[in-house]
Amino acid sequence: MSKAKVNNDGKTRTVQQEIKRRTVIAFSVFFACVIAGGFGFAWLYNQPPTADNVQPTLRKVLTANEKLFGMFYSKTREAKTFKKKDAVEEVRVNGDVGIDGDLDTTWRLKVARSPGDTLVLTLDDLKTLPKTEVVFDFKCVEGWSEVTWWGGVRFSDFMKKYNLVPQTAMHYVGMITPDEAYYVGNDMPSMLQP
Repeated sequence: MSKAKVNNDGKTRTVQQEIKRRTVIAFSVFFACVIAGGFGFAWLYNQPPTADNVQPTLRKVLTANEKLFGMFYSKTREAKTFKKKDAVEEVRVNGDVGIDGDLDTTWRLKVARSPGDTLVLTLDDLKTLPKTEVVFDFKCVEGWSEVTWWGGVRFSDFMKKYNLVPQTAMHYVGMITPDEAYYVGNDMPSMLQP
């Protein structure tokens, strides 16, 4: 047998009646949020994109996030490094989009310095730069991480060697695979870290 309960509004309800009342309120709020979210998404999706193919509202949010997190970024604080023994023996392969098949050593790296001015480099060109190795905690945008051992050309060395120092004033570096199936962008200060 349920006991009666007196509420703040002065009405007496059983426990079952109170549960039913709160359940109706909870589902009503939930469905109102779903409907509002649907209308909000439709409004955002139908906004005309800007020149960089992003809706203006999303661009404002991205810019605000960049400013907020930029306050915590330090050009002098480097990522924590580890010893080679701490690195995984086999690096996780997250996918093969843009890297199908064997590595073609005749590939060309194309660097767009400005519209109409493209620098074309070979693998041998890159091999003239000093090789740098680093063991660090690789954090994937998809949420996983692992300590990995990498070797290659330091971006700052690359920029100096090929007279790209004026381009370091740009905010971002965009990289795309030859088949244009995959692309990524990184902020310039992070790219220039040693």
